[in-house]
Amino acid sequence: DKGLQSEGRGINDAGDVVGRTILFFSSIQAFLVRDGEEPQFLTSPKDYQYGEAVDISNSGVPLVNAEAIDSQFIRAYRFVNGEMRAVGVVPNAAYSRGYAINSGNVVTGESGSVNLSNPRLTGRRSFFPAVSPRIGPRGFPSFQHAFVAAPGQTPRDLGTLSDEESSVGYDVNSAGDVVGVSGNDAFVAKDRAAMRDLNSLVPPKSGWSLREATGINDSGQIVGTGRFNGQIRVFRLTPRQQEDNLRVGPRNVEFGSIGVGRYGQERITLRNTGETPISGFISASGPASGNPFSVSLPSQTRGGPAGEFFVVGPGDVANVKVYFVPRGRRSYRGSVVVVTGLERSPRGNTPRTVRVRLTGRGC
Repeated sequence: DKGLQSEGRGINDAGDVVGRTILFFSSIQAFLVRDGEEPQFLTSPKDYQYGEAVDISNSGVPLVNAEAIDSQFIRAYRFVNGEMRAVGVVPNAAYSRGYAINSGNVVTGESGSVNLSNPRLTGRRSFFPAVSPRIGPRGFPSFQHAFVAAPGQTPRDLGTLSDEESSVGYDVNSAGDVVGVSGNDAFVAKDRAAMRDLNSLVPPKSGWSLREATGINDSGQIVGTGRFNGQIRVFRLTPRQQEDNLRVGPRNVEFGSIGVGRYGQERITLRNTGETPISGFISASGPASGNPFSVSLPSQTRGGPAGEFFVVGPGDVANVKVYFVPRGRRSYRGSVVVVTGLERSPRGNTPRTVRVRLTGRGC
């Protein structure tokens, strides 16, 4: 009711709402409405030509894009304790625009430089209801790169999938994983690694061309738009459990005949083919009375009822020694049990269990 028209842009888990309002004197400014409180302006015509709040974190920090009175460029800001705090720009850039802020107040968006000699209309100059939140600043971008910025840090340039393309980051989850578009392809950037073309994760003959990733949740699921057999469609990508990237082998170990009181030794490997560390527990089981099998890791961090704890880094291999010490002249059967995903089970995921069959005979 403080302007001609208002538009909501974001809401957090507490019900706080942010957006923008067009005032009676044709100025667009950012607003915040906390649950149960009166609306407040985050920007004012006195200081800003234009302002819009596009998102708000679960810690209550609005993400604001604004153009100061004495500036030619839009910049991204966090509104913290009543103050506008600049997110910053990537190296050699003049502007920044934020699109999403996560629970840790990490921001993603776009940043770049602009050729002002060839201006075009910006969001604040367009008819209000038709304004797109993804329209950039005045002028044609000389370069436009996706970025991610943690509080107190300079925005990190995420680059592009190729030297000729522009890129934009549209969403960031609690882990800091960013999704967006580079050129005409959807991307994901995780763990401070270079952005990855999401099309590389889809089978070549699937019929899909993933063009733009617009959202990512804390489970790593990604939503966006693309083409399926030439038709524009919405997609949702669900990542495999990271534990599926753990390769255990061999699956059968035979010790043969070992003298009573002596021991046999074999080896199994845990190979991580994924891009993130995998942790779990490994143990050896056998007959209830006198288990002759045991395992030993190169570096044991801790033990427990579930076995010995291990961590295998991305692309790494852990060699596990398996021992057989027969206690009588008989045949034995047992197994090595590898359990991963225990830390995820409270969220509803079933831990993954792999068994390696063990056989041996005491003589």
